Amino acid sequence: MQLSNFKYKTRKAPDYRHGEQVSFLDIKDTFGIGSIRVGSWVNSEEKDLAANLIFDSLADLAFFLAFQLRLSACVAI
Repeated sequence: MQLSNFKYKTRKAPDYRHGEQVSFLDIKDTFGIGSIRVGSWVNSEEKDLAANLIFDSLADLAFFLAFQLRLSACVAI
């Protein structure tokens, strides 16, 4: 899925996911978030894109704030 109307299409930060697709379960486990809900109207392509963008955003924030993350086996920072 392309972000045609997205203002900043090119991310200029470390690739924390190493190009891998992450899920909302990965986000919960890595960042210690208790619950994430996605509406039933969101299709799977949009969910995948949202999960990647959210993961990257939270990883950037954790990096800047120097947090230790609980890393899953599939995601290495």
